[in-house]
Amino acid sequence: MEASLSGELNVELGRAMLELEEQNELLRREQDAATAEESASGRELEMHVLMVQEMTEQISTMQARINEMELAKSERDDEVEQLRNEVEMAQQDHVGAKSEIARLLHNLAEFEIARKEDLEKVNSGKF
Repeated sequence: MEASLSGELNVELGRAMLELEEQNELLRREQDAATAEESASGRELEMHVLMVQEMTEQISTMQARINEMELAKSERDDEVEQLRNEVEMAQQDHVGAKSEIARLLHNLAEFEIARKEDLEKVNSGKF
């Protein structure tokens, strides 16, 4: 009987060990899958970090370009304002020059009239 119990115990022990080995193998596979998933997540995280770094660099480059363009625009705006002022001054000078020409023409006309009158007086002997 002892041998029979011992045999049954051995069979039961063998089954329990086989079941434990199966559970152990299942746990090992789950651990391998979790490790692979963790590794994939780590790589994905690294890719995201690299993408963020690249985007940050692109944003920085774009901001520098925007700053350059704003500076150039500001310089052009200043030049346009300066040219506007120069045009306005030139227009004022033009108006002044036209007034001066009109005044000189008027004086010339008066002088010409006076000269003709003097010439007529000289010719008529009334001088």
